[in-house]
Amino acid sequence: MQRRVGDITIESIAAESAKFAAPMILIHGLWCSAAVWRKFMGYLAHRGWTCHAINLRGHGDAGGRDQIATVRVADYVSDIERAIALCDAAPIVVGHDLGGLLALACSPATTRAVVALAPLVPRAIGGTAQPLLGDWRVRLARWRSRPLPPPRGAVGAAYFATGAPGGVAADSIHVACELNSEAFELQASHGRPTLVMASERDDFCPPRVVERLARHVGAEFQTLERARHAMPWDVGWEHCVAAMHRWIIQTLGDPLLLLRDTEEE
Repeated sequence: MQRRVGDITIESIAAESAKFAAPMILIHGLWCSAAVWRKFMGYLAHRGWTCHAINLRGHGDAGGRDQIATVRVADYVSDIERAIALCDAAPIVVGHDLGGLLALACSPATTRAVVALAPLVPRAIGGTAQPLLGDWRVRLARWRSRPLPPPRGAVGAAYFATGAPGGVAADSIHVACELNSEAFELQASHGRPTLVMASERDDFCPPRVVERLARHVGAEFQTLERARHAMPWDVGWEHCVAAMHRWIIQTLGDPLLLLRDTEEE
């Protein structure tokens, strides 16, 4: 099922046999769309979760491609908060790449837990520019006041692995510049259960840098041995979603499992 909410669209899949009142909201990364989550959504729906994958403005079929050149991080976070407000219960928010950073930026008051997979790390926190956001393509797009094109060739193949489901398209140059700014701010999780995951084989978000982000927000940090950057759809995605799901169940425990029974009383 798909629905439009303001500048975004939301792809939803109902749980095969609902076990949890809390839904999951899934946020894609740079240049991608909600389609990258379809493997995760099938896995999670089979285990009792209702899932909502967001097409951020200018991505997938959300429309707004004419606006993408001017979009900022705060706009994306606003889009996500609008989707969160539609949920019957505070959701678990999962993001990958830029989506991981956006998930961490969502208000702890409206989210039950957050999982950030291979999140992009701002220069202000990681101490260095993200490899794909410090090259000549960023400078050229900024000079021309145009959207940032996705990486091509060998770099694109490494970043998107076998190719991002749903295809790729240009993204906001302003977001790239914000991530490269020393002034970028990200608040701590304030007690909200938060997991940040990195891959030992990720050349774009290396574990040593991602761990700094985890410490900055007060999150638990884990590494995966067999994954690369494209965790939601690359070979080995099953190990990633299984590790994430295990952490959610173990961390939230009985209160999560009892949510639906409590609501039905």
